Amino acid sequence: MGLINGLQVGFKQVYAGQPDQDIAALLHGIPRGQLLKVVSGLLAEQVKSINDVKELIDFWFRDDNLGFASDAYTRLKPIEDEFKNLSLAGAPAALKLYSYALNHLAEEKLLSDVQIEVNLFKAFLVQNDLLNLTDDKVTETTENLEFTLRWYGLHFAQSVRFSDVVNFDLYELFISEFIRSVLLFEFLESGPETQALLKEFYKIYEVESWDQYLQQLSGVSLSILNKTNKGFLELIIPQGENFEREVKFLDKLSSIEYDELTDNDFKALREKPLQKIGEGSYRIIYGLFCIERVFKGLYFNLKAVNQSLPNSAKVKDLRNLYTYKFSEQFALYYVLNKALPKKYLRITGEEISSAGYQGGPDFYIRNNNKAFIFESKDSLINAAIKETGNFTALLEDLKSKFYIDKTSPKAVMQLLNCIIDMYKERFLTIDPSYKKEFIRIYPIVVIHDRQLDVPGFNNILNYWFIPELQKVSNIVDISKVKPITVVDTTTVILIHELLNSRQIMLEDAIDEYHEFVKFKKQYKSYDELMQHGHDTTLPFSFFIKQIVRTRKLKRYPEKMLKEKAFVGLGE
Repeated sequence: MGLINGLQVGFKQVYAGQPDQDIAALLHGIPRGQLLKVVSGLLAEQVKSINDVKELIDFWFRDDNLGFASDAYTRLKPIEDEFKNLSLAGAPAALKLYSYALNHLAEEKLLSDVQIEVNLFKAFLVQNDLLNLTDDKVTETTENLEFTLRWYGLHFAQSVRFSDVVNFDLYELFISEFIRSVLLFEFLESGPETQALLKEFYKIYEVESWDQYLQQLSGVSLSILNKTNKGFLELIIPQGENFEREVKFLDKLSSIEYDELTDNDFKALREKPLQKIGEGSYRIIYGLFCIERVFKGLYFNLKAVNQSLPNSAKVKDLRNLYTYKFSEQFALYYVLNKALPKKYLRITGEEISSAGYQGGPDFYIRNNNKAFIFESKDSLINAAIKETGNFTALLEDLKSKFYIDKTSPKAVMQLLNCIIDMYKERFLTIDPSYKKEFIRIYPIVVIHDRQLDVPGFNNILNYWFIPELQKVSNIVDISKVKPITVVDTTTVILIHELLNSRQIMLEDAIDEYHEFVKFKKQYKSYDELMQHGHDTTLPFSFFIKQIVRTRKLKRYPEKMLKEKAFVGLGE
């Protein structure tokens, strides 16, 4: 069990002792269109890591480059023998080079195809060197920490930068994106304050309804999911009565030149993941970014539309409406209620607050003596900090959003305060039937973006939570309180029908997960220690996927997809 990873092999490692190379010089003379096409093909194939160096060399070079290829193989082979898993043209490096080419290269061809292969190979290695500089910063800012926090910090800081662009299942992600986008539109339709926003949104995208908008956008996503050919994917709009409308729609998703030096986290490519190559012809830059436009990109579309409205028609605090009223209330309540068997007691945060209980959880579930308390957090790491690899800055950002800030407790302390109240029986005003002598408590943090669904994050929250819990052991029976479990919205959506049918028992899955991520007392070998050491940092989402696959359960919520009138996906 684990995530996709691999040594980002760099130029200094492969060509040790040779003069440094410069990306601008290496790419000068390569036509922009040709390089964009090649890199799009690499991204389409998701060449993140190739376990066999010979396969990599054969993939990259033509016969005319046999001499250079043979030398490259000789240099790479010892590195492969030492590190096993190499990454040359990983998604982060490919996206960085794509951004550079889009903004700096001309169409003039000054190099032969043979030389272009060599220069592009070296450019990827140099780009990997640049990416590896951030890993050095991770090491530097964690080296003086005590072992446990250092272990979790290393995994978190190294993963949070790019995990969301290399660790994903397109099929599962699209289902989640589609369902969440439908829920968002249903939410916006239900509120009088968002009617002007919706009306202007339809006007700008030249659609009559959100159904039509999603149908057009989902068409792009389905072409990616159903792709059978190797290499890049192009979309060709056939001539017909809808040609002009469809072209205008896709033009809004097509890349433009921008300053990649100030563009953190590939924001520009995420926003415009298509390259227009002709009238009615488009190339997909990265399939992941297209699929994330279905929901993740929707907020930014709505934000831009909202800013264009006159003040009298604007949604006053769109961010709060989206993160709190939609994500933390409407969507979370909807999916959790769908997930629960009928006999479970369920109380929403809104109901808890209305009953006069202050600082309560965002959702509360009890099944006999098992209580699940949820804190929902639609928070993101600052993109500029995320790319630095500075764990000190990352930890401070996490603390202020998930532990405690200068003015108020956050998720970790909010959960602890609720647990204390349950043992002091203050929570009996909300749930009068639980017995503190027998209750087993499962604290859960729900996150709404994949950015934080990475190794080490759950561990860091428990690094804060468990010592705080131990401080109140005179009040709380801490043997009956589980560590915090971080659950992302995509996982809740994908497995909620399995929870409802009790094919997966949430308490069992959480118990098994925390047992799995514990360090063992003994290991048979150093290799086993290191492998399981990495596994101890895995997020709950990856553990639950393993359960679903091992038991051969449904990968998607069939009933909800039918309810939302979606067709087009096979199993």
